[in-house]
Amino acid sequence: MANPRSLPDGCAFATSLLVPNAADTLIDVQAFLAQIGSVDREDLALRCSVVHPDGLHCTCLAEVFKLNSSDCVVEMTRMRGDSVLFALVFKLLRAFLAERTTPELFSGQLLPRNRRGPAHDPATVPSLKLPPTL
Repeated sequence: MANPRSLPDGCAFATSLLVPNAADTLIDVQAFLAQIGSVDREDLALRCSVVHPDGLHCTCLAEVFKLNSSDCVVEMTRMRGDSVLFALVFKLLRAFLAERTTPELFSGQLLPRNRRGPAHDPATVPSLKLPPTL
């Protein structure tokens, strides 16, 4: 494995995770991403395309950087696609690394049924007409 690039002080973002071992963490991140999308590995960077059952998609990039100390940082970046799906992917990644929970993408998780089209929108579905009461 190649040595990670150094990350200057103060450059970590909200989508960064501090990790003690870059090589092991990169293997874990690759295993996580392979469960939810298609992964391409380029040395210390992983590119993943994720397609959600709700029809959303995004492309993520996970890179490992070395800090001035002996620790490393895994940085997730949304390259293109839906930002809500990217936020879910990052949330699932944090849970996977902390608790080894299996990532799950299910229909209706990001888009409620009424947002999937006019046929499911309560505003466009005719209301039920009840017979008059006597």
